[in-house]
Amino acid sequence: MIKAQLLKGFQDVYGNDAELKEFICNQIISELKLFGYSPLETPVLEYAEVLMGNIGEDEKLIYNFKDHGDRHVAMKYDHTVSLARFVANNHMEIGLPFKRYQLGPSFRADKPQRGRTRQFTQLDLDILGTDEILAEVETLNLIVKCYKKLGFKNIKIQINDRKLVDSIIENLKISEANQKDVFICLDKTDKIGLKAACELMIERGISQEIADKLFKVFNIQGSNKEILNHLEAFNTTTLSSIIDYADKLGFEENLNINLGVVRGLDYYTGLVFEVVDEQIKIGSFGGGGRYENLCERFTHEKISGIGYSFGIERVMIAMQDLKLDTQTQENKILIVALDPNYRLNAVSLNNKLAKEKIISEIALKDTKLAKQIKYAEKKSCTHVILIGEDEVKNQNFTLKNLESQEQETLDYDGLVKHLKG
Repeated sequence: MIKAQLLKGFQDVYGNDAELKEFICNQIISELKLFGYSPLETPVLEYAEVLMGNIGEDEKLIYNFKDHGDRHVAMKYDHTVSLARFVANNHMEIGLPFKRYQLGPSFRADKPQRGRTRQFTQLDLDILGTDEILAEVETLNLIVKCYKKLGFKNIKIQINDRKLVDSIIENLKISEANQKDVFICLDKTDKIGLKAACELMIERGISQEIADKLFKVFNIQGSNKEILNHLEAFNTTTLSSIIDYADKLGFEENLNINLGVVRGLDYYTGLVFEVVDEQIKIGSFGGGGRYENLCERFTHEKISGIGYSFGIERVMIAMQDLKLDTQTQENKILIVALDPNYRLNAVSLNNKLAKEKIISEIALKDTKLAKQIKYAEKKSCTHVILIGEDEVKNQNFTLKNLESQEQETLDYDGLVKHLKG
């Protein structure tokens, strides 16, 4: 007999967790559709050369192997690189700008922990084919809308600009050989703090003088506008425009300029950002940014893009920790025929309730009522409808509330009204 076990870092999702996951994805997708985004699916498996070579230090986390045809293949680390490959192949047909969302699994050979598994679900939104600042503004605005729709009240998007960081590095005359180490260390700021990140730079060969200068610049505190004023000697064009737009559109309060956010992926070239909730400490729920050159790996056309990835499992944990009302508590009904002779009545009621968009199912096992009640509770049902001799004779139904344990007898119209109310 084979042992029924899961691989480390992988999980089954069922019951309330599966329903919460579905709810989150449906809420986000419905919002994205209102802004003209359309769905896209790309394969889980790609040629390794497609996915590798642009991730950076985390490329070691990509699952890659030889397939049965001796081809070097890899499982997608994220959706973005596959998207770039798709757009490079199809940009003449799909038209640009191209706005898409994609829901599906990604895979990373990471160390499992709470909120981090080796297979996880990402829901991405991207705009490709324009480098207009309005694409950045729309993306950030839409992210705020989606999280608010899910019930988050303290969402902050930590924003930075790789071009701003480049101008700081250039101003401090940091050698090209040391620049990658600076980015790698800065990317760890949210986990270890800026001071520790600067100490890590020294360990990697950056001089004490440069590390001290970087600490002084990157440790600037204050409002977004105060930070921009402090940085006026550097390239703040993108961030200044975004803050100005966000202020006028009413979501500037959800943005925080954070110079420690650089995003480790090598393909980001402009705006970079991560989303957090100030009430809980589980890290970011997702991240994104501007990538100007990623498509050029596959085509001579210059196709710039910007996108964001919702880390669905992280969002689930955040909603559970914050006890947010998911509005998933629809009435769910188990219909129990108290005698085999009344099964047809149960099936008929099941069909009628489905037409009313009321979720119900019939008890498919002929067992004692106590066992049916236990089954209903395991299925997270809110009510049980009982159909017995008296109910059939009087053309009514007994409705039992599983939370309060109260029950009442109703005719069909009263039953529907009660369950919809």
